[in-house]
This record gives sequence, C-alpha cells and structure tokens, in this order.
Amino acid sequence: FDVRVLEQAKVFAPIGYGIQLGPNVFPMFDRLGVTAAVMREATIPSNILMLDALSGAEVAHIPTGPNFRARFTHPYIIIHREDIHRVLIEACAAVPSIQMEGGASVASFEQTDERVRVALEDGRQIDGAALIGADGLRGAVRAQFVQEGEPKPIGYVAHRTIVPMSELPAHIPYRDEVVLWGGPGYHIVHYPLRHGTLFNIVAVLRTATFAERLDHAANTAE
Repeated sequence: FDVRVLEQAKVFAPIGYGIQLGPNVFPMFDRLGVTAAVMREATIPSNILMLDALSGAEVAHIPTGPNFRARFTHPYIIIHREDIHRVLIEACAAVPSIQMEGGASVASFEQTDERVRVALEDGRQIDGAALIGADGLRGAVRAQFVQEGEPKPIGYVAHRTIVPMSELPAHIPYRDEVVLWGGPGYHIVHYPLRHGTLFNIVAVLRTATFAERLDHAANTAE
C-alpha cells in the first residue's frame, strides 16, 4: 500500500526524554527492518531495581544480562525518545511509497463501502482505502468512535529531566541500572541514556497542583 502520514505538527522532528522498551517490541522492529539502527542508539542496563525510597532497601531485582536475553530472546533496552524517533523517521523517508506530511491536522472522517475520506482542519479532503487513527487521546479519529469525555485526574504529575552524566554529584549511585525508588505518594525513576553519557530522571508525585501548568521555577520548587 502507498501510505500517507498526516501529522498535525509542522515538521517531523524528534522529541522527548528516555523510554524503556521490553523484549516484546523487537519482533516489530525486526519486521520494520530497524533493529540494528535501534540497537546502535540503545543501552542494555545491567539490572532493573526497585528500592524503598525511605530506607533504601531492595524490594525487587531483575538482572537484564545474558540470562534475561536467553529467556526472552531479545534484550530489555533504554533509549532516548529522540533517537528512536529519528530511526523511525529515517526509515519512513527511505521508502518511496510512504509520504510524510506535516501541518496536516485531521478534523473528521467519513467512510463508505469503497473508501474513507479525511477532512483536514485547513479544508482539504484526502481519500484512501483505510484510515489508521493514531492521533492520541483527544484525537478527532478516536472521538468519532468513542465518546468518553475527559480523563479523570487522580492528582499525580510527572516531572522529567535529563542531566549530563559528568555533572552528577559523586555520591549518586546506580548509574548503570534502571532504578525505581518507591515511596508514599511518589516514585522516582532514573537510568542512563546514550551509552552512559546522560542521566534520565522522572519524578512522579501526588500534588494539589496537578491541574496547573506551572512555570519552571514552580516545578523545580515542587
């Protein structure tokens, strides 16, 4: 099939922080032919740890070395989202039958026995044999199928950052593992990226400010 990718952002550009991917993603990577490119950017951590954030005691420990790979066939990896986005964008750009179009936000669609027609917010209409709606929680395609209203907030926020590994204080441990510190009403996850040159941190906490778009100073203070 010829494929036309309609993206609401003006340009296809890598974004994001770190992401963890389990072995079950690799059959899809293999099918797309991007496994080698992904692995050039990825890091295989030595362990996955869950620690008590108050006492520092170990709650769970999963080694992710050779025995893990032997059991699950594929590795458990950590990778910068920018890097995996770039791999996928470049793979699409290399296929002549894939057309990637930015600044094309879908407003609605209609379907007949013969085709589906997409209406874009800029007034254009595009016909195709099928439509895949991967436009997110508040996407127009999803909204035509499911009338579910807004998500129900439960009071948690996630703050993310990436720090150069060279700038970490000397006493910070567990630089090579995926670590989750679990505490009452919060958890903190950290792991290395880009072959140990970056330190990815995610802090998830319950807060009364969950509905607010805070500025950088307020986020840092929180």
